[in-house]
Amino acid sequence: MREVSVAFLIVALANCSRPVGEQAVSTGQTAPAPLAAVNRVPFWPVPSDAARTKYGFATKTVISPRNSTRPADHPRMMAVFEIVTYDHTGKIVQKQPMAMILLDKLTDAGWADIYGDVAVGERRRVWQPDKNTVVDLTLLGLTK
Repeated sequence: MREVSVAFLIVALANCSRPVGEQAVSTGQTAPAPLAAVNRVPFWPVPSDAARTKYGFATKTVISPRNSTRPADHPRMMAVFEIVTYDHTGKIVQKQPMAMILLDKLTDAGWADIYGDVAVGERRRVWQPDKNTVVDLTLLGLTK
C-alpha cells in the first residue's frame, strides 16, 4: 500500500505543470517563505486588517501569490497545499507538508471558500476564533 501511495504522489507532482483542457495552469513548488515575513503577522489576537468571512473566519495573506491561479477556477482539479496548524501561542500543533484537496468534494462551505481563494504560491493565515487556532495554508499547485 505504501508503494502505491508514493507512486500516486510522484505522478501527482509530475502532473502539476500539465495543461488543463486548452488552458495551461502555472503551478509548481513554492520557494520556502522567509520566516521574517511570516512572523510579522501575529498569531493572536487577530490583526485588525484581516479580512472576515461570512463563516466566522479571519484571513490575511502572509506571502503574496506567484500568479492568479486559484482552485476555485478549477474545482475538479486536486489542490496541493502545505497546511500548518498553530495554537494561540504560535506553537505548531500539526503540519501537513502535502495535503491534496479536491475542492468540489469539501462539505464545509467556510473552508471550501478559503481553500478556493488561495492563489498558487500564496500563504494565507486563517484564524479560527471558535477553536482558538491559527492555520497557514500555502497552495503549492494544482494537479489532475
